[in-house]
Amino acid sequence: MNARTRTTLFAALLLTGALLLGATLAQRGMGGAPGTGYGGAGGFGMMGGGYGGAGMMGQGYDASARTLDFDAARAMIQSSSRGATIDPTTNTVRYSGTTVTLDVIAVQPGKPDTTFEIAGLVDPTVEIPRGATVTLNLVNMDYGADMPHGLVITRFPPPYPYVAMPMMGGGPSAGIPPLVARNEQDLQTATYAAGSTQFHATTPGVYYYLCQVPGHAQEGMYGKLIVE
Repeated sequence: MNARTRTTLFAALLLTGALLLGATLAQRGMGGAPGTGYGGAGGFGMMGGGYGGAGMMGQGYDASARTLDFDAARAMIQSSSRGATIDPTTNTVRYSGTTVTLDVIAVQPGKPDTTFEIAGLVDPTVEIPRGATVTLNLVNMDYGADMPHGLVITRFPPPYPYVAMPMMGGGPSAGIPPLVARNEQDLQTATYAAGSTQFHATTPGVYYYLCQVPGHAQEGMYGKLIVE
């Protein structure tokens, strides 16, 4: 299967997932009022960002994504640990305060393939305080024609199937559509796609963040997020 065929299949799968997600949400009455996102049982309540229409249709990528150079991407790696208490022994990153900036790297150079990195840890458990306003930033540092990465938050636990999007009717609450991989192999000269969204962590509980690209969550690209 060549790259063009894989890209077409990927876009079709995302569109199918989006349609199934919309039908599930409509059936369960989780449309949400403006400014509250999907709410309902899933409920952080999302404001701004999220699944832009251009991100889910077309090529399945976030059409509004910005790009970073290597220095800016490296600065984001460094800033991902600010305001956090990091426990490598339990693979946990804990934030405090009423405002939290959660910087997430998709496949940080030197880390395993198909993983998220936060504060230097791989697919860590993230703990944030109830009521915090969270700014979620994602940059894709992976390389390859089939390596877009996005991020969604759901209550649905692993394991995940190849196409995880139809399972999100249980309450997705914030997300960044898939971002294209870096444009060239050389880290220093490449550009990196980045996206952001913001949400209120209003409902305590256990959630999961995962990459919604088919096969990626199934391969282990997910982690736990706890609101307490």
